[in-house]
Amino acid sequence: MQLFCVSNSCFRISESPFVLRPSLFSDYDNLWVAVRSIHSHTAIFLPSADSTSIMEVPCFLGAGGKLHPTLYSLSLLILVSTTTQSDPLAIPSIPIIRVLLTPSSVPQGATPTFFCEVAGIPVPVISTWLKDGMPLSSYSDWRIRLASGKTILQIRQVSSQDAGVYRCLAEAGGLNLSSSARLRIIVPPVIHNTTNATAVVGGNATLTCQTRNHLFLRWWFNGSLVDYLPRFGTTGHGEQLTVKDVHKADHGWYVCQALNERFSVEERVHLFVLIPPQVISGPQKTFVPVSWTVTFPCVGSGQPNPSSVWLHDGEVIELENRPNIVIYSDHITIANVTLEDSGTYHCDLVSDAGAATSKGAALQVINATAVLTNTIVNVVWGSSANLYCSVAPSDTVKIQWSVNGAVVDTNLQARFVQLDNRHLDVHQVTYEDIHITCLVKISDGAMAAETFQLNVTAPLGAPTDVSVSISAEYVLVNWQWSGSNNFSLHVILYQADGIVDSQVVGFEADGTLLGPVSPNIDYKVVVEAISVVGNRLPSRPVHFTTNSVTTNLLLVEGVDGDPTIQTDLATSWIATRSPLFRSQHPTPVHHQQGRGSTERVVIAAAVSVVIVAVVIVLVLLVVFIKMRRLKKLNYECQTDTKSTKDLEIADIQK
Repeated sequence: MQLFCVSNSCFRISESPFVLRPSLFSDYDNLWVAVRSIHSHTAIFLPSADSTSIMEVPCFLGAGGKLHPTLYSLSLLILVSTTTQSDPLAIPSIPIIRVLLTPSSVPQGATPTFFCEVAGIPVPVISTWLKDGMPLSSYSDWRIRLASGKTILQIRQVSSQDAGVYRCLAEAGGLNLSSSARLRIIVPPVIHNTTNATAVVGGNATLTCQTRNHLFLRWWFNGSLVDYLPRFGTTGHGEQLTVKDVHKADHGWYVCQALNERFSVEERVHLFVLIPPQVISGPQKTFVPVSWTVTFPCVGSGQPNPSSVWLHDGEVIELENRPNIVIYSDHITIANVTLEDSGTYHCDLVSDAGAATSKGAALQVINATAVLTNTIVNVVWGSSANLYCSVAPSDTVKIQWSVNGAVVDTNLQARFVQLDNRHLDVHQVTYEDIHITCLVKISDGAMAAETFQLNVTAPLGAPTDVSVSISAEYVLVNWQWSGSNNFSLHVILYQADGIVDSQVVGFEADGTLLGPVSPNIDYKVVVEAISVVGNRLPSRPVHFTTNSVTTNLLLVEGVDGDPTIQTDLATSWIATRSPLFRSQHPTPVHHQQGRGSTERVVIAAAVSVVIVAVVIVLVLLVVFIKMRRLKKLNYECQTDTKSTKDLEIADIQK
């Protein structure tokens, strides 16, 4: 049962039928009671003459004889009227607000509208609009449109300050009517405080994201929602994300997302995962000679990157007292080591996540030396040389040999035989065996070294006094040789990447042309006497470099003067002295320059092919003759055998 009061009159309403018991009606001429449904059906009832009696209102709109409290409302109108009870048509219509205000939620910046419509006789007058009990005249961003029996309130570009309860007030015949509704402004969420977190691998971490104006929060990491995963959990309405059993992969930026009906805002929160340092590569035991440079590594991992602290024999190295030491992030360098630098070294890796220590490594500084019996060795080309290198201390070092800077591998290079840790035999010495070095090798590869200088002389009977004269394109080579006709001379022009040109000349020749050559290139010329059985007697090589001056003149060594004299001298030499170029009409030098090594090779190849063909024909002819003779002898043998058998048969028959 509910109690309704209008002015000084109070009524109680219960289930159908209505029982209205007025407590005081003596001040009014007439009492009008209206029962109104949500379908706007209204019934008007007049009380009895006795104002103190109970008035029963039949529930003509009810269903099943009962009145549903949510479907009907009771309106009491107290009027002073001259209308008689015998003229019911003149009873006025009860004033009502036909269209009630509806609660609304709109986003910030929108323009919401409230409708308020009234009806009744007399027609109610909408007097004003209120916001939170205050007239709207105190606000500026609104406008009201009036029409017949209705009013529209429109608020432009609402903000959070426009939220509240709006009320429409109407008046009719001294009766005040009103309807109200709440306006809710949806504003973007605000993230006003975030807290990063730091945790060691295996521990727990909590990230904080404090917000307002939101409906719910979401946490993202690497593009995926994480607040529902097993190791992740939220507290405080989602404002705190807890990560359990932190992994290395959890390191990075997380996104806190606050949402409501219309808006979404994000903020990044960082989780820094600490990984304890770990030594990956540390110092190793090392032997070095005095004055060498030593480098010890100390490579580690961790997050953040750890810093290194080096210790020598258990004490931290103070750089102020050790000027020959430089400490880097991943190694230490000890320059110009002395015997005092010997000892045990190790490094500590330190960071906010912890510390790690490498294994100790011993540094042994050795005063190693290499002593040669003779630094200059005279040897003939093709012979052998025995080299001896005395080293100290002999119990901890080994010797490594190198020729012209290239390490000798005695397993692959048969010319070199290492008899023991001190001796090296070099067989078939060549002109290229110039510098042979004895390297004192410590176990870690550090070395001290001394070098032999080999003075290689030409073998007996080899061409001597080899000289060259250079033109822009060709080289004139001269030599001295007094060999026999059992030898031929091979003249070879070398460049760094191989043979440029070569010629085979007779034993009587003492000069030839090779080429062509290019400017500013290093060359080498060798003249070899080769016997018919293949013995080689090479001359000492002549090294020279062409210059950038272009001329067709032969620059004959030891000849000075104008170019004409030089040209005449060169032409005369080619025409008279060299058997290779003898002819009735000497040809100038520049006419001979077109004859290159390719043509000579082709001619030599053709002659070789002819000789081989003739030899093959002779061999086949000899084989053919022998086969014929064998066949004839076989035939004669068979004939003699048959005759002998015929005679024996004849004797038997007789």
